[in-house]
Amino acid sequence: MRPTYSGSHTVTVTPFTPGGTEIDFEAWEGFLDWQVASGVPGVIILGTTGEFLTITDAERTAFVKKTVDYVNGRMVVWVGTMNAHTPNAVRYSREAEDLGADGLMIIPPYYYTPTEDEIFNYYRAICEACDLQIMLYNNPFTSNV
Repeated sequence: MRPTYSGSHTVTVTPFTPGGTEIDFEAWEGFLDWQVASGVPGVIILGTTGEFLTITDAERTAFVKKTVDYVNGRMVVWVGTMNAHTPNAVRYSREAEDLGADGLMIIPPYYYTPTEDEIFNYYRAICEACDLQIMLYNNPFTSNV
């Protein structure tokens, strides 16, 4: 049976070092500790405010791994794995699962204004590729749907 999640989960930013050249993992650990100490049941990383469009695949992998490892079960970790290209969204979703994420948050394919069938097939491909629960991310402004 799948776990049930409740409560208000924080949609996070991704902290960068001065100049924006690297993810600031020291600041990130402090933020995660604060969230745990405040009783937050979970964090949602790499959503729109998490600047998922501005990081490389290597940075994405390192950020997810660092978050899951550092949290170490103290709260739930949801990972934004959306991408305009379905195979990339599938790859990001599988990777998040392999790295130990608890769930995924996914917006429909953005920018291209997909049809209902394209949206359905996008989510189906992700569901068939991994076993994590998916939080549907409704943001009409960015997804055009």
